[in-house]
Amino acid sequence: MNETLDSTRRLAAEALDRASSTVKDLRSGMSDRASAAQRYMGEYASVGKTYVTDHP
Repeated sequence: MNETLDSTRRLAAEALDRASSTVKDLRSGMSDRASAAQRYMGEYASVGKTYVTDHP
């Protein structure tokens, strides 16, 4: 019986470790995308400002 409980605990711990790793990977991916979007919007704002300045 103890062996079954230990096995179940090990399986649960491994599943939680995998889930934790997956969540960390997802967060990292979203952070990269957010940074790219922020850069894109900064470039867009700069180009828009230049256009408005040149074409009043």
